[in-house]
Amino acid sequence: MNEHARQIAGPEVDRFRQVALATGLAALGICGIAAVGNPAQFFHSYLLAFLFWGGISLGSLGLAMLHQLTGGEWGVVIRGPVESAARTLPLIGALSLPVLLGAGWIYSWAAGGDLPPEQQQYFGIGFVILRTAAYFLIWAGLISLLSKSTRESKPDGRARSGRAFSGPALLLWGVTATFAGVDWIMALEPGWYSTIVGLMFIAGILVAALSFSIVAVGLGALSRADELAPDRWHDLGKLLLTFVMLWAYLAFSQLLIIWAENLPEEIPYYVRRLTGGWLWLGVALVVFHFAVPFFLLLSREIKRSAKALTGLAALVVTMRAADLFWHTGPALSPDSFHVHWMDFALPLGVGGLWIAYFSRQLGRHANTPQVRVQAETGS
Repeated sequence: MNEHARQIAGPEVDRFRQVALATGLAALGICGIAAVGNPAQFFHSYLLAFLFWGGISLGSLGLAMLHQLTGGEWGVVIRGPVESAARTLPLIGALSLPVLLGAGWIYSWAAGGDLPPEQQQYFGIGFVILRTAAYFLIWAGLISLLSKSTRESKPDGRARSGRAFSGPALLLWGVTATFAGVDWIMALEPGWYSTIVGLMFIAGILVAALSFSIVAVGLGALSRADELAPDRWHDLGKLLLTFVMLWAYLAFSQLLIIWAENLPEEIPYYVRRLTGGWLWLGVALVVFHFAVPFFLLLSREIKRSAKALTGLAALVVTMRAADLFWHTGPALSPDSFHVHWMDFALPLGVGGLWIAYFSRQLGRHANTPQVRVQAETGS
């Protein structure tokens, strides 16, 4: 095993994994005790944690298949973290059980609330469980195909089998991710609908996955004092700029269309989110999820700097959690702006489990031929 692989799978990472696991279990234990007295808040906060970490996993699967299809050095650089994050989807499948078991606390229709006639069968709890199981089975199959192509990959990170399956697989991934976004987010307010929700969900998880992978690669490179070539950081910065612009375009398009139509079944969605404390969170998203990353990523120097790009990616990852809270919070607390300590503790708890599992997968990934070639060439 080469030096890079030893560092990925070394004792430092083992200790980090143990700390992450212990922190996650402790946070989940504390929240589990608090759930006895406040189950509604527990499940509301758990949904936020599930969507954030599950989004990174699912978005990473899409990024990995996109690189198999298109190639490019950008994918070689982040392939270890991306494929390791994608392989955490079985864990996310297990973590979806509390969302299904607590659906009555999260979704009004699951608690016996009224549904539009055309949605009554679709949002039957049995059908929702069946769809959720189908999503994770399909994603597990895609991960299996991805693992096979990894074993066959060349130094550029691509394989003939990967190119063959990635086109249809990306289409299947996009369809299932769209339906998952509808089931997990839009279903919070079943009387409201938007045809852009699925695309916004996909754009968001791609931003989250790419930002997280940049942070993972950046922290590793800086800790080893062997930064990647500036051209590689430049590629990642340009791709991050593209995804941030895509997310912003879709978010603004939805707001513009709904606000211009001013339909009584649609406009309340934004009325709730553009008043009180939710308005200031929305302003923060405009500034720190779009404006700051957009203008900074226009700079060639920032895109070529490991420290600058890693810090900027960390900001974007943080704002992804804020964006999810802005979309889910008003549906669960429609009367006023509401933040609970479990909104921070549960993402920390689920994140501890996720990072422990991710780091284990990353250590295994260090033994793949592609990662060894990448480390030895210094690309």
